[in-house]
Amino acid sequence: MRKSSSWKEDMDYVYTSSGNRYHSEKETTQKGRELKYGVEAAYKFDDFNKLSASVELGNKNIEIMGTRYERLTASNGELLSSVTSRLSDPESKDKDLNVAVGFEHKTHVQGEALHITYNYERQRAEEEMKQDVTAQKNFNILGYSLYSDSKIRTHKMQIDWLRPIARGQVLGAGARYEDRLITSESSQWYFTPGNGGAVYSFLEDFHHKMQTGGVFMNYGLNLKPFSIHAMT
Repeated sequence: MRKSSSWKEDMDYVYTSSGNRYHSEKETTQKGRELKYGVEAAYKFDDFNKLSASVELGNKNIEIMGTRYERLTASNGELLSSVTSRLSDPESKDKDLNVAVGFEHKTHVQGEALHITYNYERQRAEEEMKQDVTAQKNFNILGYSLYSDSKIRTHKMQIDWLRPIARGQVLGAGARYEDRLITSESSQWYFTPGNGGAVYSFLEDFHHKMQTGGVFMNYGLNLKPFSIHAMT
C-alpha cells in the first residue's frame, strides 16, 4: 500500500542561564509504501491435540523530504544566528517478522487444557538522514549526515494449564520466559566550509540483553451473580 503524508513541527527552548531563546520550525513530506502479509495454518491430530502456526511479515520503505529553519536570539530579541536547511532521507526502512507456534492438549476432563506457545519477533529500522544548509548567519556548518540501524530480537515461551475443579471453580497454573536483545549502531558527521570532509563525527554502539521469567497460579469462582478471580 502506497502512503503519503506531511506534517509541521515547531519547537522553542529558553536557556535559563542566559535568557537566549532557540526556535526551530520543521516541515516534512514523506511518501513510500508499506506492505504487511502473513499466513496461518493448523493441524488437528485428534479431538485432544492441535498444532497451529503463523508467520507475519512487514516491510516499509519511506522517502522523507523537508525543510528546517532554526534561529538563536538573545534575551533582548537580537538575532545571534540562524540557519535554513534542506532535509532528505532517500530510503527509511522498517522490516518486521513475527513467527508463532502453539500446541493445545485437551484431556478427558471437560474444560481441562494445556497450552504451549512460542513466539519469535524480529524488528529492524534503518535511517539515513541528510541536512544541507541553504542559508545561514553566524553558522559555520554546511550540513550533517546521520545513519542509524537498530534491531530488536525477542523469544517468548509460555505454558498455561487450566482445569475445572468443582461447580463454577477453575484452577490454573503456568510459566513464561522472555529473552530480548536490542542492538543499535548510529553515526553522525558534521561538515564545515573549506575542509573538504567531516569536521567531527559521533559514533554510538548500543547493546542491551534482557531475560525475564516467572511462574503463576490462578483461581476463579463464578457463581452468578457472584464471581471472583485470584492470581499469584
